[in-house]
Amino acid sequence: MCLADVTGVPKKSTGLGWKVFKEDKGKITPENRGYAPYDYDVWYDADAEARYREAHGDSSFFKASLGTERNGRIEFTRTYYPNGFHILLRREDARAFALKHPGTVVRQVEYRGAHTQGNGSLFVPGPQVIAKEIKILKPRPGGSAYARKSKVAIVPAPPVAA
Repeated sequence: MCLADVTGVPKKSTGLGWKVFKEDKGKITPENRGYAPYDYDVWYDADAEARYREAHGDSSFFKASLGTERNGRIEFTRTYYPNGFHILLRREDARAFALKHPGTVVRQVEYRGAHTQGNGSLFVPGPQVIAKEIKILKPRPGGSAYARKSKVAIVPAPPVAA
């Protein structure tokens, strides 16, 4: 997953977003790489992930050349930005991607250390941030943590006088 264009630095370095993962027997792994499963509610550092890939012989993922890249029907110039986790800011973008890739699930993540923001390509469209660390939030009955934080309490109307 790469940004088609970099729009700057996020106003906030922490927040909530969405990622797509492969799921097998309750274990989740990165959608685009088959590395060790992640646990819920644990912070993961992108630099540690890169070191793991390097140690296991898969360093080419982050050494892709800069320049023009063909992605779907468009060509774009890849802009350098530091290593990090790509977090989708809109749930509907994550869901649209997951629908095209059987065996994947959308999970809400908390992130910190966001250093780059931009727009995805046709492969994974929509606004994204690149962050140094993520924590995958365990799915909860009744909806996402974000939905609960953003809900406004409904106050019942006062009783009507007779």
